[in-house]
Amino acid sequence: MRLSTKSHYGLNACYYLAAEYGRDAGEGMPLKRLAAMSGISEPYLEQIILLLKKAGIIFSRRGASGGYRLAKPPSEILVGEVIRALEDNLEIVGCRTSVCDCAAGINCKTKAVWSKVYDAINDTLDGIRLNELI
Repeated sequence: MRLSTKSHYGLNACYYLAAEYGRDAGEGMPLKRLAAMSGISEPYLEQIILLLKKAGIIFSRRGASGGYRLAKPPSEILVGEVIRALEDNLEIVGCRTSVCDCAAGINCKTKAVWSKVYDAINDTLDGIRLNELI
């Protein structure tokens, strides 16, 4: 299993927002600065931020002191939340859900394996909070 660059770059962006959290109360980080710190092009970062905003991880504000900020303290944001927001819930195969898309269908013999893999990945990612990365 390989995660997309959205996860890598999105987690990096969240790291930088977490590191700045609380320093400049009320001010957001401009997209240009966040892109430079994260090493991501502004258009690609904008796509990633839209997904993170939709998930309630980041919020934005317009204006002179506008920009992007974490929606809650870094200690309350799980790395798993960030990754699932960017990777369509981290589903690795259709077997894990109630709608199995393999040829075996309801008689899938490996469903338990994929369920354990999914749970292990999510348990690991949910065991890390953004503030622990700083």
